[in-house]
Amino acid sequence: MATDKGVPYFQSIFVKQPNLIIVEAIFRNVVLSTPGIVELNSFSFQYTNQNRQLNVEYSAKTINGDLDFSQILTAEQEGVA
Repeated sequence: MATDKGVPYFQSIFVKQPNLIIVEAIFRNVVLSTPGIVELNSFSFQYTNQNRQLNVEYSAKTINGDLDFSQILTAEQEGVA
């Protein structure tokens, strides 16, 4: 997920005790507001607090066909650690 899309990594995600309901809503919104995304078929994420790592996976229908996405994000990658 692009770090320049207004995702509040510092404020809401890579904090000591993130609200996982809010984290899920943030990423669902990012996906659904991406140009070309028509429908979100599946979405899952797993957050590991110990190393502040987030694994995001989703499947979406786009104007060009189906898309499967998976990415592991870390606090260190996003400049939080």
